[in-house]
Amino acid sequence: MFTSYRFQQFLIIDRLYPTGLDNDLDSMKTFLKSIEKGTLEMIKSDVQKMEVEMKNDVIIDNEIIFSNVDFLDYKSTSSALNIIYNSTLVSLYSFLETRLKFLYELLENQKNIRINKNKGESNIMFYKRKLEEKYFLDFSSLNAEWEEICLHTLLRNTLTHSHIQEQKTDISDYKKIQSIEHLSTEMNSGILLFEINDFKFLYNFFDKISEILNFICYIKTNAKINDN
Repeated sequence: MFTSYRFQQFLIIDRLYPTGLDNDLDSMKTFLKSIEKGTLEMIKSDVQKMEVEMKNDVIIDNEIIFSNVDFLDYKSTSSALNIIYNSTLVSLYSFLETRLKFLYELLENQKNIRINKNKGESNIMFYKRKLEEKYFLDFSSLNAEWEEICLHTLLRNTLTHSHIQEQKTDISDYKKIQSIEHLSTEMNSGILLFEINDFKFLYNFFDKISEILNFICYIKTNAKINDN
């Protein structure tokens, strides 16, 4: 039993990257750690310091008479945490999308392939469908991972498309989203609102991405590389 590329077209990856697909995944993991241990910790520390100071506020009849903390500064700093979480989610999603595009173009031996998606189909699910139809990949062992990717697509679209039109979320999808760990959710007139509570949410998403890309790229077998 050994690990080899699933398709011979993927052999070029070794010439593009020193350690193949692992090079890309390791780089993304380093990116996540740098965000978590750098920017995120710095902002969390600032928020905590402000909250300690705010305990000394002078409050009379539920009105703050005196505070050492500018409330607007506190709110903007707290909001920065959400911006970091959300932008990292979008970055991870884009990483998966571009890597699927890269692998599919290697198989097709052409770049900038025109995407003819079905109605309501995301780019990611287009590549999945093509890999199943043209290259006979059986993703049944990763059904749970793909379902989570679909749910993360809804989250990502809420962030990136909400300025274009109101994105109504199906109630059944909402119930599934509620089951995702480290995520607070709310429905307002059919519009999904959410907040990421912990960086573990992003690491979990990255793990799903890694499983899917590794499955597409590699195979553990004694069989020869697929010549398709």
